[in-house]
Amino acid sequence: MNKKRLKKLIALVVCLVTVLAIAMPVAQAASETIAAYGTVSADNVYMYQTADTSSAAVALLAKGAQVGVISQTADGLFYRVTNGTAVGYALKSSISNLVPPTGNTTVNTGTTGSTGSTSGSSTTGAAGVITNCDSWVSLRPGASSGGTRLAKVPKGASVTVTGTSGSYYQVVYNGQNGYILQKYVKMSSAGTSTGTSTGTGTATGTAGTGTATGTSSGTAGVITNCSSWVSMRASASSSAARLAKVPKGASVTVTGTSGSYYQVVYNGQTGYILKTYVSGNTGSTGTSTGTATGTTGGTGTANTSTTNVSTAGASAHVASALAKAQSSNKDTIGYIYLPQTNIDYPIMYDANFYYADHTPARKSSASGSIYSFYNVRTRNVVVSGHNSRTSKTMFHALHHMQERTLGYSKCQ
Repeated sequence: MNKKRLKKLIALVVCLVTVLAIAMPVAQAASETIAAYGTVSADNVYMYQTADTSSAAVALLAKGAQVGVISQTADGLFYRVTNGTAVGYALKSSISNLVPPTGNTTVNTGTTGSTGSTSGSSTTGAAGVITNCDSWVSLRPGASSGGTRLAKVPKGASVTVTGTSGSYYQVVYNGQNGYILQKYVKMSSAGTSTGTSTGTGTATGTAGTGTATGTSSGTAGVITNCSSWVSMRASASSSAARLAKVPKGASVTVTGTSGSYYQVVYNGQTGYILKTYVSGNTGSTGTSTGTATGTTGGTGTANTSTTNVSTAGASAHVASALAKAQSSNKDTIGYIYLPQTNIDYPIMYDANFYYADHTPARKSSASGSIYSFYNVRTRNVVVSGHNSRTSKTMFHALHHMQERTLGYSKCQ
């Protein structure tokens, strides 16, 4: 081979090496930064592989779940998000309540190759073991018993818990993302997981009988919920003499309560009007004796036959009781406490109405528990309880309120 041909061959090899070096860059780890955290505001929201609802789904997000928002697409229709185990695209309209991130906001999105595509994911979470079942539990695509079963996870199997949604844990089992009821998962080690949110409600009600006495400056009320007028009675009874016809829209001063009636002053005259016809801030500022009925408020002191605490005390009682109930049973989702009644219970949830005939301690009982369920037809979450006449527990006190409103002197 002559020197001229050898030089051409060497030049050709150098060119080929240069082309290959350009076409095959060294693989490197890829990461993205979380710009905000948002809450899934719709049921069963899919994370897609690309910003297109016809592309493959990479995960199913339950309503209420928290996701990290990385960016927004140019057309403003999608967010690029992560649920801690996968990265994809979700419709912007299904993510709300964005808040700034705190702490580490970098998410690993895989390894980039020659085509710029990403592969792989990293999963951090707490280790859990399947328990409290006969042989297996269902892995669901969302935090609901109505979803298609993704897998049967055997008792004793290990899962990675990556988040919570209601009474479900978001888990990874055999590389598959899904949801399992919390009561079937025993946590065995700590890790990184999405926080849990526990909601508490404020319930207002009335109960008991008795007469409010004492002096009070009273609070303003307005006559409403009637056609044209209501009766002001000489006492807290529909059979008492009518002192006056109080027209709709008239102002009265509420000075106390007695059963289902407010004690009021109208045009300088004192009498009684059914509470259902009086609206406004009707908290009593006097001192009451007996078992008061109705919504109590103000700064008065009630000496009753049932537990009575101030508003601040009620909040502290509920917070303490809720924490205790949740430590005993993870199916506890809230707490209901109505001062001056015996309604003082945790609110339970199980998809199969388990607590309709079981106590929070999971013991069979005709009275059951106060429990919640989702009404598919009305799309409402309902808090329910039995009218337990024999034991006078659960929501029996509400029945007494209803009876007094209807004018009955005893339980019907």
